[in-house]
Amino acid sequence: AVVSTQSGHYGREIKERTPVFMVSAVTGDNLSLLHHFLSRLRPALSPEARTQALQAAPRFSVDGVLTVTGQGTIITGLTTKGTIREEDTMLLGPFGDKSYQEVKVASIQCNRLPRRLAKCGQSVSLGFHNLERTPRKGMILQSSSYESYCVEEFTAEIYILQHTSSSKLKKKKVPTATLR
Repeated sequence: AVVSTQSGHYGREIKERTPVFMVSAVTGDNLSLLHHFLSRLRPALSPEARTQALQAAPRFSVDGVLTVTGQGTIITGLTTKGTIREEDTMLLGPFGDKSYQEVKVASIQCNRLPRRLAKCGQSVSLGFHNLERTPRKGMILQSSSYESYCVEEFTAEIYILQHTSSSKLKKKKVPTATLR
């Protein structure tokens, strides 16, 4: 089934066609239709951009950190560039003193299954043994080929786009503030 909806978007009426799949998680009815539809979707990156991202030096964005007794530290997040392999030596940071720690990837898991590598675009969990310092959310794990630097302060002009009930687009400038 396809559902058509009307919605106002900055004063213009647009039509959206949203597919709705009636599936059963119990019996599996119509799951093949959903799989077929998903397999036909175009990838977010062009083949050239995907190849370039996979061939880049690895970089990983840390979304979560936990410590498992007897296992070590587990870092969860997204591989944003390149490919990370077990036993890779990388830099983790920045820490409070703007430094990066050299670490070795002990294990990789994706969807709770062990993996030998994590490719660009995959959300994975990385295991580490004997980390000297405690990582935190927001850090990065990267190849030593990247320049490591920290930014404590920056200046930016931020514009907030909003529309009122009359659907007129208004632009507001936000005063400069210190972000930490």
